[in-house]
Amino acid sequence: MSPAGRLTPDLRRWIIAQAEAGHPPEVMLKSMTDAGWTEAAALDALESTLRLKAAEIDSRQKPSPGSRSGA
Repeated sequence: MSPAGRLTPDLRRWIIAQAEAGHPPEVMLKSMTDAGWTEAAALDALESTLRLKAAEIDSRQKPSPGSRSGA
């Protein structure tokens, strides 16, 4: 994990990998606070990373403009 309090691309990948492996946010939060993150900073990092990943997934699932749905 990266130095406490610094949201790096490696940390974003770690958060996504943990979430994809089924680890609940509470487990990731504990790992981050154990590594020296403040709870508030860890929560911000988790939330921003997971929101970005969710938006990425949502954008892939939307039909492209001009495509026909339900036909």
